[in-house]
Amino acid sequence: MNLYAEPSLNTVVGEAVSAREVIARAAERIQRCFRGPSRQQLDREQKLRLEERQKERGRIARELHDTLLQGFLGASMLLEGAVEQTPADSPTKPSLNRALRLMHRVMDEGRVALEDLRSASSPSLSLEEALFVLWYELTPTGVQFRILVEVSRSR
Repeated sequence: MNLYAEPSLNTVVGEAVSAREVIARAAERIQRCFRGPSRQQLDREQKLRLEERQKERGRIARELHDTLLQGFLGASMLLEGAVEQTPADSPTKPSLNRALRLMHRVMDEGRVALEDLRSASSPSLSLEEALFVLWYELTPTGVQFRILVEVSRSR
């Protein structure tokens, strides 16, 4: 039914109707046009978008694993061979070892990033966990600190 066309008062879609029914149907169509989608429809659309996002994240994670990280693994194996063949007193050996350590760190960080991509939602750390990570990172550098937690109790 076209809202802009003038419907016959006697028939709408082959059935006899009154002017009141024609107006009621037109009003209902207008309301449907201006009424937003139902909550269920919004929930379905949101769920669909989340599923699509998860599929895309999984695809990206697989692609990164199959190309980038596998490439780093191959390069690190070649570098390990070069480190083993380099004499201990060679001036290039320390640089090769640093490059190898860097390669391993990059691969470890890449694995963590891929795991985050694959997970449904990356869980945020609790304050206690975040502070422990900070302590763990700073301990080798010699930085010392203490954390005091004060719990207030409301009555």
